Amino acid sequence: MVAPAQHHATVRAIIEADDEQNVYRRRSRARLLACMPRIELTLVIGQYAQAWHLQDARKATLTATVLAWRDHWPAVLPLPHPSPRNNIWLKRNAWFDGEVLPSLKNRMREVLR
Repeated sequence: MVAPAQHHATVRAIIEADDEQNVYRRRSRARLLACMPRIELTLVIGQYAQAWHLQDARKATLTATVLAWRDHWPAVLPLPHPSPRNNIWLKRNAWFDGEVLPSLKNRMREVLR
């Protein structure tokens, strides 16, 4: 068993390591994006990607974030993860097929021209 003081030190070390990794990731991402100045559309797929890319701009749930897709449009589009397990989500959120997908298709045509 880990003594309480050791446990707190371990947790702090993990958090600090995670912070260092996030700094590294952000710097690496910034350098990578600098090499691609003409990005016109970023698809942010799934809740983890939304947490990373949208940060404070994301909503409380994935559904709420995707529902607010126009807040990020046309440069960024939050999407649910395309997993077979998400078929239930797609059935419950019929607006996605009617609103988001047609807009995405049109935007893709624009970007690829």
